[in-house]
Amino acid sequence: EPSFLPTVSPSPQPTGTPSHGPTLSSSNPPSYLASGTPSEQSSAQPSAEASNEPSFLPTISPTASPVTPNPTSAPSIEPAPKQVNPLSICRNESVESQYRAFLIEDIDRAAYQYLKQLDMFNLSWRMKLEFGDRNPTFGPKNEHEDAVRVKAIRTLLFWSKSKTEDSSREFSLMDDDPRSFVKLVGLHSSDIQSVIQLGIAFVSLHGMTAEEGIDEAKQVAQVIETLVPGGFDNPIFTAHAFAYDVSGRAGLVIGDGMLSYLENIPKPNTVPFNVALEAKIGSMVGWHLQHIKFGVKNILPTDALNNEVEYQHSSLFADVLGTYYVAHPKGGKLRGNDVCEHYLTYARSTGTTLCDTETSSSTVLLTSEQKECAAIWAIRWAWIDNALTNENETGVASLEELRDRFDARYERIKAVDRVETCPEFTSIECVLYREGSK
Repeated sequence: EPSFLPTVSPSPQPTGTPSHGPTLSSSNPPSYLASGTPSEQSSAQPSAEASNEPSFLPTISPTASPVTPNPTSAPSIEPAPKQVNPLSICRNESVESQYRAFLIEDIDRAAYQYLKQLDMFNLSWRMKLEFGDRNPTFGPKNEHEDAVRVKAIRTLLFWSKSKTEDSSREFSLMDDDPRSFVKLVGLHSSDIQSVIQLGIAFVSLHGMTAEEGIDEAKQVAQVIETLVPGGFDNPIFTAHAFAYDVSGRAGLVIGDGMLSYLENIPKPNTVPFNVALEAKIGSMVGWHLQHIKFGVKNILPTDALNNEVEYQHSSLFADVLGTYYVAHPKGGKLRGNDVCEHYLTYARSTGTTLCDTETSSSTVLLTSEQKECAAIWAIRWAWIDNALTNENETGVASLEELRDRFDARYERIKAVDRVETCPEFTSIECVLYREGSK
């Protein structure tokens, strides 16, 4: 669940990248187009078969190479029965990544490749970071605004109380305050529906002329509305959550597609929305804190094969910081089953596997067991630190102290040491914590 934005080099564009999309047949639409309303599509649950499908890890290109118009190379798509997406060759244990795979399962392969070459699956956040988001909202009807804002602010406030230097810079708060350094950004399907806005984005991000950008935008709109289940409302376009720091501008991005997933995490991994959202935001803030405090680079799973060691360490520590906040009585204050059961269920659902669709191979970066072990370890430290609170201590460890503890135990967390590092919680332990935290 990597939720962070790196400074990366552009992903190479395939030779002969078509500027214009698949040829569409309006008289006989493909039989694999999903039925139902966009809202029904957004809330659909993965089938048992799809639950073992691979992760969808989009190629991220903050500065994409120009797309050269080449209409003659456009693939032709004829109406056909539902296809088995080649992505299913790669397997993944991460429920969050399976969700992404499920969303693209019904997208025609040629249409998917065409949209991917134009970076359409990342365009919503690229446009927001390029052009700004003056009035961010969260959820299709802004129904999650209060929850997202409150949880993000409380998480940052918690860390501003920890024993750190120069906290006015590192942990400034958000939005409209001109002193702020952290911006909240929401992503919506409406961000990419306008042909004019799409055309401007293609001009700015792909180096097209104004005429080429508008022509391309019209073709993209036709492909999405015809060959993508749910059209622009398909959550795949906004299933993002990460921290970023671009040109001195820091922020947290969370899209409607990700919020939809957190509301409807598939069984048997179902988690209350408030717990899942708390965990996601906590991890995003964990990446942000590492970046500004320790200079850690934000690394996406797509780059992890070149930075596997650093990615594993930084990703687990981001989770540790998020978990420490969530479980601390002065932080998220989750208690009882919300910590010992629901939160750990969420942690197990976020294992990370990199799926290379070009070579049909996969690399497990962090397992569900490693994620759970890191969470258990962090929860116990949150309890211990709070219990040791006195008039001279805040009960919250400094980031430096937590990092030193984590580094000393890192290899055992990766080895899932159930004896000394992350023994499972007992029911009595959770009851005592709940009663002692009121």
